[in-house]
Amino acid sequence: GKLGLLLEPLRRRGGDPEESLAAFVGRRFGRQTVPLAEALASGVFGGDAHRLEMSAAFPAITEMEREHGSLVRGMFARRKQPRVRRPPLATFRGGMEAMVQALRHRLEHRLVLGRRAVALERDGTTWRVRLDGSPERTLTCRELVLAIPARCAAPLLHPLDSGLAAELAAIPFASIANIYLGFADGDARERLSGFGFLLDRTEASPMLGAIYCSSVFPKCAPPGKFLVRVMAGGMLHPDALERSEEELARDAEAMLRGYTGLRAQLLFRRVYKVRAAIPQFVTGHRRRVAAIRTLASRLPGLQLIGNSYDAVSVVGQMVRPARDSAFAEPVRP
Repeated sequence: GKLGLLLEPLRRRGGDPEESLAAFVGRRFGRQTVPLAEALASGVFGGDAHRLEMSAAFPAITEMEREHGSLVRGMFARRKQPRVRRPPLATFRGGMEAMVQALRHRLEHRLVLGRRAVALERDGTTWRVRLDGSPERTLTCRELVLAIPARCAAPLLHPLDSGLAAELAAIPFASIANIYLGFADGDARERLSGFGFLLDRTEASPMLGAIYCSSVFPKCAPPGKFLVRVMAGGMLHPDALERSEEELARDAEAMLRGYTGLRAQLLFRRVYKVRAAIPQFVTGHRRRVAAIRTLASRLPGLQLIGNSYDAVSVVGQMVRPARDSAFAEPVRP
């Protein structure tokens, strides 16, 4: 590993725009570092490092190689640039639900809740969105933004453009089980300091890793309590969500205690299974997204945004494009 890091500046630039994360890391740092890439892929994307497209999943890193020929040289070059103050890692005191509630309060009567879009139609320059329920309701607009997963947009757009729908449906998604374990403080703060850990693919367990929530965000649990989130499933363990909540929670606790030596008393556990949760930027993803953008442009007034296309994180990489979309000049036929 250390030798690979020393030799990294001597490696040649890659020539495959659809190179996988595992191939990229192995090429630049040596094959012995691939397990690190595998853990990163499963922890961030719930994905497979041998299938994730490097330029789609980590575009800033591939751009660094393209510009400087080396990641090490690129990092040194960045150190010479004026420092840009980055916002600290943060969350909402009430959890991510606080952002949803704030949006709901801001939009108020403009929101239509409890209805599902079942069909899209175009009438000249007007979009019609048919909603289910009784009585059935139709919304009309000139500009339509679909901020939903690609897999959900596909059936809606199929009657209008089957080719676009096929490209959207081809984006795979990973299912994730989030297992929350709450402990009495005990030795938790001593043993579970830092951010957490990720597991590599050699592990037979479907557990992907753990985040020490109370270490990262101290106010996410009541005083004297410590919260941990364990992730399971992903592309490498698709059957994990078929396990019972009891089994997942038991295995998560055993894994955590086994790796950390934690002895603190378990106070509660909650399991949330999220099917088709994280879009997978597999090899060919950027080419597919380019095709989606081209095909979508043939339907004036339509915009596709969300984490299916360019980024899986929420704040910044998704909020900014959504804001830009909202204030963009309308595209007229």
